[in-house]
Amino acid sequence: MDLATSYRQLSKATGYSLSTLHGMRAKGQIPERGPDGWRIADVLAAMERNTDPGRRSERRSAPNVRPNTERPKSDPMPEPADYRARTDLPDDFARGVLYATHALAYSMPTHLASTMMEQGADAERALAVYRESRADASLVVADPLAAVGLVAEDADDCGPYAPTLFCGFDPSTFFGAAR
Repeated sequence: MDLATSYRQLSKATGYSLSTLHGMRAKGQIPERGPDGWRIADVLAAMERNTDPGRRSERRSAPNVRPNTERPKSDPMPEPADYRARTDLPDDFARGVLYATHALAYSMPTHLASTMMEQGADAERALAVYRESRADASLVVADPLAAVGLVAEDADDCGPYAPTLFCGFDPSTFFGAAR
């Protein structure tokens, strides 16, 4: 992965927590997110340049970095492998459509709330928008599923194909969230 389009992806790629990354961005220690996201190599280079060598932790060295486990296991983001293994879907194309629509439906509320926090909104308001936008994001799934024949064209919902879990938005991970 060369680019990270969200703090969660950047956290996974660098091994640093979300709150550490937000703090480093606020202090100007890592580059601002570009139109396509962050170049991971640029972020790692900035971290190396902007961190006092005497304060670097040996456990952060590349061979010792463990996967970031901040995301709760009970609230998973869709993973492509989970959809490839589904036997209730007729073919690979339908599996891909379901994965893509679920990935969008899961990430849209989180990205919306994260952007609000980055622009200065308070945590309570960002959480309210996150909760409200989950239902709206689920609607994104309906049309593509009808187009591939997984649900009827006139169905009111996505039935067993509706997204049920969301990544969860935790405003406490944002630098300066206690406003």
